[in-house]
Amino acid sequence: MPKNSQQDRRSYVQAKDEHGRLWGVTVEATRGKMLPVGPFEPLGWTAPWYPPSQYMDLSFESFQPQVKIDYVRLIADRRVALREYQQRARRVGQKLHGQAFRADQPPTHQMIEEIGEPPHAWQLADAARRGDRWVLGLTDQINPKVAKYLPEPDRDEDGFSDDDLDLGDEETAPRTQGRRRGAGQPADAGV
Repeated sequence: MPKNSQQDRRSYVQAKDEHGRLWGVTVEATRGKMLPVGPFEPLGWTAPWYPPSQYMDLSFESFQPQVKIDYVRLIADRRVALREYQQRARRVGQKLHGQAFRADQPPTHQMIEEIGEPPHAWQLADAARRGDRWVLGLTDQINPKVAKYLPEPDRDEDGFSDDDLDLGDEETAPRTQGRRRGAGQPADAGV
């Protein structure tokens, strides 16, 4: 194997975030810096919501590396996406339904076929930023004020969702038993 191959430059780092939760991520040494090159994985814990990896980074400012979650950018991006989605929904709703369209109602199936599903709620990221113990996975005590922002599980044409099925040993994803699956879960979390 050649010296200084990609494999030689990569390692797996474990670090805690500002909430004390342990994460793992593969990093690569590039130009004297350690940069994440894979998704951040929760280690030993589950939560109903996970921040997308694109808003996470590693800081090596102190002796121990620390996971930094850019809640400000995440919330701002989600708010912009929601505003743009609502504008498209109004245009498409008026085009499809004319006078029958009501902006205060959820999008119809015809509208969703044209504009897609709404973006994930920014309120989940805001609750995590503010330290909500349930959304952070630090307690099983569901916060109904936050839970209402989680997306409903996808249902097939028979009305079943993955949450309705007992997948036994075949399932590898962390489960939030009795709860809806979290938005923005890591790719390995089965979402």
